[in-house]
Amino acid sequence: MNRNFHADEPNRLWLTDITEFRLPGGEKVYLGPVIDCFGGMLVAWSIGLHPDKRLTNSSLRLIQARFQTRQTIESQIVGDLRHTLDRNRSVRQCPRAIDTDNA
Repeated sequence: MNRNFHADEPNRLWLTDITEFRLPGGEKVYLGPVIDCFGGMLVAWSIGLHPDKRLTNSSLRLIQARFQTRQTIESQIVGDLRHTLDRNRSVRQCPRAIDTDNA
């Protein structure tokens, strides 16, 4: 991808991340959105109390159900999420690490 986060047609490239929100009482909730790089539209999302594999897997299951696809998901994946995607044969690992500095 070479950090080219643009797609020439819908549903060719999606991005995801986990974002933490702190509520007024101090509790935390986490959002796991999936964004289409063609027009920046929200494709799927999940909300959870923990930034874990359940949150991410939930978003991926929504995509698979919505688009009825088993397309390859290419991403920088670690731990249990990679195991889940490998089991479904729907992942191809990026050849290099992604810079984790979001600044």
